[in-house]
Amino acid sequence: MWWAAGEFFISHGTNSRYNAFTMKVAHLVTPALFIVTVVLSASSFEANATPAFAQKEKKTCNYCHLNASGGKGWGFRGKFYEHNNDSFKGFVEKTEAAKAGVKPGAMGQAAKPTKKYP
Repeated sequence: MWWAAGEFFISHGTNSRYNAFTMKVAHLVTPALFIVTVVLSASSFEANATPAFAQKEKKTCNYCHLNASGGKGWGFRGKFYEHNNDSFKGFVEKTEAAKAGVKPGAMGQAAKPTKKYP
Protein backbone atom coordinates (compact mmCIF):
# COMPACT_ATOMS: atom_id res chain seq x y z
CA MET A 1 0.00 0.00 0.00
CA TRP A 2 1.42 3.40 -1.01
CA TRP A 3 1.20 6.52 1.18
CA ALA A 4 0.26 10.03 0.02
CA ALA A 5 1.85 13.50 0.43
CA GLY A 6 5.52 13.19 1.26
CA GLU A 7 5.39 9.49 1.94
CA PHE A 8 4.56 8.27 -1.55
CA PHE A 9 7.79 6.29 -1.84
CA ILE A 10 7.25 4.49 1.44
CA SER A 11 5.33 1.25 1.25
CA HIS A 12 4.38 -1.42 3.75
CA GLY A 13 6.65 -4.36 3.40
CA THR A 14 8.19 -7.06 5.49
CA ASN A 15 10.66 -4.74 7.24
CA SER A 16 8.35 -2.51 9.31
CA ARG A 17 11.24 -1.13 11.44
CA TYR A 18 12.88 0.25 8.28
CA ASN A 19 9.58 1.71 7.06
CA ALA A 20 8.93 3.44 10.41
CA PHE A 21 12.40 5.02 10.35
CA THR A 22 11.96 6.13 6.74
CA MET A 23 8.60 7.70 7.55
CA LYS A 24 10.14 9.68 10.45
CA VAL A 25 12.92 10.95 8.19
CA ALA A 26 10.39 11.92 5.51
CA HIS A 27 8.36 13.86 8.09
CA LEU A 28 11.47 15.81 9.14
CA VAL A 29 13.03 16.41 5.74
CA THR A 30 9.90 17.43 3.80
CA PRO A 31 9.10 20.58 5.87
CA ALA A 32 12.78 21.58 5.93
CA LEU A 33 13.01 21.38 2.12
CA PHE A 34 9.81 23.41 1.81
CA ILE A 35 11.20 26.17 4.05
CA VAL A 36 14.51 26.30 2.14
CA THR A 37 12.63 26.53 -1.16
CA VAL A 38 10.46 29.41 0.08
CA VAL A 39 13.44 31.37 1.44
CA LEU A 40 15.46 30.96 -1.75
CA SER A 41 12.49 31.93 -3.90
CA ALA A 42 11.85 35.09 -1.88
CA SER A 43 15.47 36.20 -2.05
CA SER A 44 15.72 35.65 -5.80
CA PHE A 45 12.50 37.61 -6.40
CA GLU A 46 13.89 40.64 -4.59
CA ALA A 47 17.07 40.55 -6.63
CA ASN A 48 15.14 40.62 -9.92
CA ALA A 49 12.92 43.61 -9.16
CA THR A 50 15.33 46.33 -10.34
CA PRO A 51 16.27 44.66 -13.64
CA ALA A 52 12.54 44.42 -14.37
CA PHE A 53 12.18 48.21 -14.08
CA ALA A 54 15.28 48.76 -16.22
CA GLN A 55 13.88 46.43 -18.85
CA LYS A 56 10.43 48.04 -18.70
CA GLU A 57 11.87 51.54 -19.16
CA LYS A 58 14.68 50.45 -21.53
CA LYS A 59 17.28 52.14 -19.31
CA THR A 60 20.48 50.99 -17.62
CA CYS A 61 20.49 50.53 -13.84
CA ASN A 62 22.61 53.65 -13.21
CA TYR A 63 20.05 55.79 -15.01
CA CYS A 64 18.09 55.72 -11.72
CA HIS A 65 20.59 54.24 -9.25
CA LEU A 66 23.82 55.71 -7.89
CA ASN A 67 25.59 52.39 -8.51
CA ALA A 68 25.95 50.89 -11.97
CA SER A 69 24.67 47.52 -10.70
CA GLY A 70 21.55 49.00 -9.05
CA GLY A 71 20.65 48.39 -5.42
CA LYS A 72 20.02 50.98 -2.73
CA GLY A 73 20.84 54.59 -3.43
CA TRP A 74 18.88 56.52 -6.02
CA GLY A 75 19.70 59.52 -8.15
CA PHE A 76 17.15 62.20 -8.96
CA ARG A 77 15.56 60.08 -11.71
CA GLY A 78 15.09 57.12 -9.39
CA LYS A 79 13.51 59.35 -6.76
CA PHE A 80 11.22 60.88 -9.40
CA TYR A 81 10.27 57.40 -10.61
CA GLU A 82 9.49 56.18 -7.10
CA HIS A 83 7.39 59.23 -6.21
CA ASN A 84 5.43 59.03 -9.46
CA ASN A 85 4.09 55.50 -9.05
CA ASP A 86 6.97 53.87 -10.95
CA SER A 87 6.51 56.06 -13.98
CA PHE A 88 8.50 58.70 -15.85
CA LYS A 89 5.26 60.35 -17.03
CA GLY A 90 5.79 64.11 -16.88
CA PHE A 91 9.57 63.77 -16.41
CA VAL A 92 11.58 66.58 -18.04
CA GLU A 93 15.33 66.03 -17.65
CA LYS A 94 16.43 69.69 -17.46
CA THR A 95 13.64 70.70 -15.08
CA GLU A 96 14.12 67.79 -12.68
CA ALA A 97 17.92 68.07 -12.77
CA ALA A 98 17.66 71.75 -11.79
CA LYS A 99 15.27 70.92 -8.93
CA ALA A 100 17.72 68.25 -7.68
CA GLY A 101 20.77 70.53 -8.09
CA VAL A 102 22.58 68.31 -10.60
CA LYS A 103 23.59 68.67 -14.24
CA PRO A 104 21.22 67.31 -16.87
CA GLY A 105 22.47 64.01 -18.21
CA ALA A 106 24.29 63.15 -14.96
CA MET A 107 24.54 59.41 -14.28
CA GLY A 108 25.50 57.29 -11.28
CA GLN A 109 26.99 59.22 -8.31
CA ALA A 110 26.83 62.50 -10.25
CA ALA A 111 23.01 62.18 -10.31
CA LYS A 112 22.76 62.27 -6.50
CA PRO A 113 20.57 65.25 -5.54
CA THR A 114 22.43 68.10 -3.85
CA LYS A 115 19.14 69.78 -2.91
CA LYS A 116 16.12 68.33 -1.11
CA TYR A 117 14.43 66.30 -3.81
CA PRO A 118 11.54 65.61 -4.33
